[in-house]
This record gives sequence, structure tokens and C-alpha cells, in this order.
Amino acid sequence: MVCLLLLVAIQTGFDLHTSKLDAIGSTFRWATFVLGGEPNINGLPHTRYLIAGTPWTFAYELKFYVLLPFLLWFARQPYRTLYLISLSGIVFSVSTFVSGRVSEPFLLHVLSLTHNLAGHLFFSFGVGMIVALVRFRWRAPFRLAGSSFASAACLFSIVAAGLLPMTHFFSIATSVLLGIVFLAIVYGNPFWGLLTVRPMLLLGKGSYSLYLCHGLVLTSFILILEAHGVILASLAPKASWLLLDCGSMLAVFAAVLSYRLVESQFMDTQ
Repeated sequence: MVCLLLLVAIQTGFDLHTSKLDAIGSTFRWATFVLGGEPNINGLPHTRYLIAGTPWTFAYELKFYVLLPFLLWFARQPYRTLYLISLSGIVFSVSTFVSGRVSEPFLLHVLSLTHNLAGHLFFSFGVGMIVALVRFRWRAPFRLAGSSFASAACLFSIVAAGLLPMTHFFSIATSVLLGIVFLAIVYGNPFWGLLTVRPMLLLGKGSYSLYLCHGLVLTSFILILEAHGVILASLAPKASWLLLDCGSMLAVFAAVLSYRLVESQFMDTQ
């Protein structure tokens, strides 16, 4: 968040372009990890693009930790987990049906929150719950899941999920296809050894840091180029792609540093 504010200050010339109250309010909403939204700060259009809109995941993490005591009861027994997934599916269906027949703003807001929460529990978290349940119940090595046939099936599932029309954020077909991939991974499928080579293991460790940092690094890189008179849009395609490749390598380097210096310090590696 501090880096984001610094980039905003640079982009706006270190001048105040809105009222102090508006600047403080928009900054506070970002400081709550976008629980209050992603407003433009200091009148800078598309502020969220500076950080690639990544903090939205923090809001879901906070909701997950708030719900954790509630979810714990369902995790104690396999049939309770299935209860939770079924209940989430029912709530999602009911909220979808009711929301189209309600016009009162407050009720619509409540229905929207309920709809999104139930949808994520059923479609997104539900996939992880089922995969974890299967892995917990069948601890023995599952040879088929680690075979080349499973690797090929996973690649097909990934491609098929990407080709599905995104008519709605929640999709049973997408959840099932990605569930196949997750199941193969938790059973140790190496994808023909690709996931076991050291560079891939390093990228895997730094993947979350890369997700969080890539927007900041690339934006900073582009601002530095512009400060030296280099405008990507005015360059030939090969030259602009070459510079973006350099920026991407910087993002990967920053992600590895973030993992080593920040993430790994809070992990139990024993």
C-alpha cells in the first residue's frame, strides 16, 4: 500500500488534485485492503492498475479467517463438509432467484453479499474442500493421478477451462475441470517432471509474491523509462516487447527477494 501511494504521488506530481477529505478517505479505503473498494486516489484515473488490482484477494482472505471458526465444525467430519458445500449451493441458487425479484437497495446489497459468499464457497472453495476430502480419505498413493495420462488430462482440462465462455463468474464446468488439476497435483503429479526442476520450484515459491508485486514493479519500470524519454507505445513492437521482458525479469527477481526476505520468515519450515 505504501508503494502504491508513492506511485500515485509520482503520477500526480506530488500535488493535491482533490480535497483533503477525499484523498484521506480514498487512501483509508485502500489501507483496509480494498474492503471499502478501490477508489481513485488523488483523482488519478484507474489507480488500481498501478498495482494490477491484486489486493482484492486480501478481502477474501480476511473473510475466510473470520469464517474459520464456523468452517471448523464442518471440517471435523467428511459428511459435514458435504453439508456445507450442499448448503452453499442451495443458498447460491435461492439468492440468485430472489435477487431478480427484489428492488429495495439494502436487500439487494445483502443478497449480493450472500450470493458472492455462497458462490465462492460452492464453486471455488468447494473444489478445494472436495479435493482435500478425497486426499484425506484415500491417503495411499493413487497411481493414475500421477501418470502421464493424468498429466495430459490436466492439460486438456486447463485449456478447456480457458476456452469456456465467461458468461458468469461462477461455473460448475470450470470448477470440475480445475478440480481435476488440483486432484492430480495433491497426489504428486509432476507433469512429466516439469514441477520438480529447481527453477520451477523457485518460481512456485515466489508465485504469490509475483502476483502481488508484478503490477508495482512493471509500473515503476515503465515510469523510469518514461522519465528517460522512452515511451513504450512509440517504439517498434519488438523493442517494446524486449523492454517488457526486462521488466518481467525484474518482477520475478523482486518476487524471489520478497519470498526470501518476507514470506519465508513467517513460515514453519520444520
